[in-house]
Amino acid sequence: MIKIFAHRGFAQNNIKQNSIASLKNAFKNGFKAIEFDIWWLENQLFLSHDKPSKTSLFNLPHFGDYFIYNNQIDYWLDFKNIDESNVREVLQLVKNDLDSNKINLDKIYFAPYITNFELTEKIAREFRNFFDKKINFLGVCDHQSQILKISELLDIEVIDYVSIDHKLINKSNLELIDPKKIFAWTVNDIHVYNDLMIMGVDKFATDNLVI
Repeated sequence: MIKIFAHRGFAQNNIKQNSIASLKNAFKNGFKAIEFDIWWLENQLFLSHDKPSKTSLFNLPHFGDYFIYNNQIDYWLDFKNIDESNVREVLQLVKNDLDSNKINLDKIYFAPYITNFELTEKIAREFRNFFDKKINFLGVCDHQSQILKISELLDIEVIDYVSIDHKLINKSNLELIDPKKIFAWTVNDIHVYNDLMIMGVDKFATDNLVI
């Protein structure tokens, strides 16, 4: 099943990325899946791509604000600064918002942006222990040198999927990673999209493709 995630929402016409307006615009344009970036600061979860300053926090949406469409869409959650020191606090905040909005776990794809794979293993274990049920957990790959290790984590089921720079997807790497396990970012060219589809990839993040 093809899933196309609006990358940080659908930020057209001066709409800010990771804003409630970008979420609403994505839904209006037919997207049934959203990717957004999350920072843990001041023991709260804020939406922003870059690390926000303390003075800007009051202008940013909170994690829980992004669930106005409840279970009508899927959510790719890109945690920007999760680590061993804050993972339990982050998880409790996440659970609180998922519970209060009655979001089903199968609608959520947890994707902490971590490329230290020892830490990936630890954080994945914390997520699974915390929820104590099946979850969708993504490891991140943004460099060719990481392909072998990320494929090993997939093989031993530390992670369920791979969030990967689409430029790294090729025939050779697909011998190690099942294309159905790939979440490709950020695909903004229809020809690239079509090529990836031919290779078997069916989950994408995009800034501008409405398909």
